Amino acid sequence: MIRDFRLTRLLKPSIPAALLALFAVIIAVTATRWGIGVDNDSVGYLNLWIEPGLAPLLRWMHAALGGLGVDITVASRWLFVILMAANVVLVYYALYGATRSVGASFLGAVLVFAPVEMLQDHLMVYSEPVYLLCGLIGFLLLSRYLETAKLGFLVLSAVAVALAFLSRFVGLALVVTGGLSILFWSDKRLSNRILHSVIFAIISTAPTAIYLIYRTIAYETAPFATVMGISRQPVTSARFSVHGTVSGNRSIRHPPQQALKKSQPSRIICIFEAPARRSW
Repeated sequence: MIRDFRLTRLLKPSIPAALLALFAVIIAVTATRWGIGVDNDSVGYLNLWIEPGLAPLLRWMHAALGGLGVDITVASRWLFVILMAANVVLVYYALYGATRSVGASFLGAVLVFAPVEMLQDHLMVYSEPVYLLCGLIGFLLLSRYLETAKLGFLVLSAVAVALAFLSRFVGLALVVTGGLSILFWSDKRLSNRILHSVIFAIISTAPTAIYLIYRTIAYETAPFATVMGISRQPVTSARFSVHGTVSGNRSIRHPPQQALKKSQPSRIICIFEAPARRSW
């Protein structure tokens, strides 16, 4: 009987989470049936050149997918479908952990993803979904650290926040928030709180700091694409076709499939226009 009771407690929040994930997948697949949305802001994340002002994680993810020999635009579409499902489920579980109410958590997750802007961010090649995923995981792990005082949760939280920082430079706000949370909300002694805040800050900022130092020192002579063995010669004839708008004046554009060229597994051909030399 105890096992059945525990199983029921486990399934009670899991069934709504599965339904939310299913709805998210259906919405994302239907909305991107002509391909993932691309506009001027998102071209840089599919372009494998170092782009001024853009955090590198999403571009690295596309580089890894392209390195497998798959169509980058198709792979990107399914990547964002998965991200949308994962984010709505994470929001649901975060709310459930705070309220212990399935109904309130379900409604809250729906309301979070109901705005057009939130849907647009998950239906176009933007870095926000990756940032949201890593940030949510980071703060959920940080809450577990504050509850249990286990150092492992702190390290895992810092790693997740580091990935969020690599996905968007505004992730520095997560680093500051996490450090202050440890400093003021942990039950440990002040010396330990300070030490753990420093550990969190170092782990969460080190990857982005290394990337920025590398970009500053070696950008002109060793671009990221060259270091990774990726082709530096873009296909310059690609054009975009406009299929409509989501909100405001931002157009959703889909790269034509015929513009893609099959590349060797170890190399990626960029399909977007890019100047021969970039500076930032």
